[in-house]
Amino acid sequence: EIAQSEGVSGKDFCKHWVHNGFVNIDNEKMSKSKGNFKTLRSFGTAKDVRAFRYLVVTSQYRMPLNFSPDTLEGAANAVKKLDRFRELVLAVRD
Repeated sequence: EIAQSEGVSGKDFCKHWVHNGFVNIDNEKMSKSKGNFKTLRSFGTAKDVRAFRYLVVTSQYRMPLNFSPDTLEGAANAVKKLDRFRELVLAVRD
């Protein structure tokens, strides 16, 4: 896929790649055939997309990632805390 994409476009496929274990939805393997898959577009808001990205990046890459409303909420809370910390740092800097 990378070779095909780069061959057609003449551009790098990506600069960074994040690997993770299987994504589970409520402790069940995510799959199209089961109909329990999610896309970033299905989250609806940029806040939820940021939370999902944080959840993936902070997960251990060799372990399955269990996605549920609770894990997404926890990730969203962590992103809020990071945003507040950033605001504090910027306020002190100015």
